[in-house]
Amino acid sequence: MKAIEKLSVEKAALEKRVERLEAKELVGIRNELLQKDEIINQVNFIGDIVEVSNADALKKLCADLKNHLKDFVIVLCANIGGKPFVAVSVAENVVAAKGLDAGQIIKQNIAPLIKGGGGGQKHWRRPADRKQGNYHR
Repeated sequence: MKAIEKLSVEKAALEKRVERLEAKELVGIRNELLQKDEIINQVNFIGDIVEVSNADALKKLCADLKNHLKDFVIVLCANIGGKPFVAVSVAENVVAAKGLDAGQIIKQNIAPLIKGGGGGQKHWRRPADRKQGNYHR
């Protein structure tokens, strides 16, 4: 039993270490993306393909970027396990002022490329995906 407890403690410690390393990596990616910020029609736009380990990391990255931008549209794509993942985030004031809707951006522009659907709100959307590798479009 002590061996099992020891392995359990070691596993928990390793998981925390991996989590800290992933968080540090996301900060680096965030900083790189902030350097690529473009202003289009008075709106900050960041769109890029990123390397993250899972869909939750993609969402965390979008959330972190939101804290550093005002009046923004963010479109991030990633290949996770051979499948395309896309996250779209639009500032609520941009939704109101410009009539942009993350769901419509996904539905009209991205989902047809990756043969996916999606779920979310007007300011946040991540499509489900079916087709591999089409996020480069």
